[in-house]
Amino acid sequence: MKFKLIKFIVPILAFCFYAPVLSAAEDVDWIFGKEAIYEAGPESPTIGTRWALGTRKDDIQITFRLETSTDMKQGGWLGDVRAPEKFYVKVYLVDDAGVKRYFKLENGRAIGPDTEYGNWKEGPATADQQMLLFDFNWDQMQQVKKAKSIVLGYSPYDKRKDSQDITISLDSFTARLNELEASVKAVNEGTKFILTKEQIDTTPLNKLPASIREYWQDDLKQVSQKLSMPISELLKLSMQDIQKLQMDKAIQLKEAKLAQTRKAHQAIYDQEPEWFDINVCPKPDVGYCNNIGKIAYLEDSMIKGDGVMFTGAMTIRYGKIYGVIWRSKGSIIEIYPGDVKWDRDPRIFRAPKAEYYYIIKDGDQLKIKPSAGIYAKD
Repeated sequence: MKFKLIKFIVPILAFCFYAPVLSAAEDVDWIFGKEAIYEAGPESPTIGTRWALGTRKDDIQITFRLETSTDMKQGGWLGDVRAPEKFYVKVYLVDDAGVKRYFKLENGRAIGPDTEYGNWKEGPATADQQMLLFDFNWDQMQQVKKAKSIVLGYSPYDKRKDSQDITISLDSFTARLNELEASVKAVNEGTKFILTKEQIDTTPLNKLPASIREYWQDDLKQVSQKLSMPISELLKLSMQDIQKLQMDKAIQLKEAKLAQTRKAHQAIYDQEPEWFDINVCPKPDVGYCNNIGKIAYLEDSMIKGDGVMFTGAMTIRYGKIYGVIWRSKGSIIEIYPGDVKWDRDPRIFRAPKAEYYYIIKDGDQLKIKPSAGIYAKD
């Protein structure tokens, strides 16, 4: 049982970040802002809260924001880049050593009146601000926090070749991020939005926000039944611990099943005769006994050609003859061993008619082959 991925989604996506300083035209260093999200404007009911970090350089703005419902049960991180024209952008992070790496952002899409299905419409712009939105999370925020700067590979929509790199310093980013983190933590259940995946996976469940445990309630019930372990005990463990217990249990069940299968296979193997115990040689009236010690060969016909049938000859070397046995019709002449690991069962092959068979060894391999049709030579 895999726990459901924690995903909180806010149905309202506001177009603008209303922090007053970012509404000015000049460049702005990283700032932190918090504001209410209204149902339909400042005079309407409040339906949520927005926390955001933003900066502007050369008229290009980048923002990372957390938007939540008022009860904090829904919410999530988003990011956006804005400009006064339709545009394309790639984001890069630069570390302290000056190494520039592409920063992959998921589900990038254009939004606003000049877009359609996440893409820019053809024709002149009708809005004085354009935005590309992308999904974001707290783990990615930590990557930004560790970087020295962000580089925006920016180009206008209708002038793709006129690209430029806009470098944005992150010197003040950590201080502003700390402000945002403290503000979110101060709200009941806010902590769940500022936990990394590693923190969620390694923290005992009873130490995580209650809403996360509530979100996993059905999963915990199923795990409790499968592991025969009370939920109260599971809550003392981390997600990582529980996943290990499930993996260990799965391995135990698999080994038990394999052991049962091996036992069933062995019951089939035990039916195979001890071939040398039923060797009839030496026996004067069995001419096949004269071939013991010789090499057994089979000459068989085969079909060759592209759809053309004709008879040819093919010689098969079976190995050295060690004995001769008599098998009645329907008696066992071979058991295919099968494969427990690949869930292949053994197969029993039986004599189609009563006749003598050679016991043949080729290295460590033992074969039981009909004596008729085989010729032997030294």
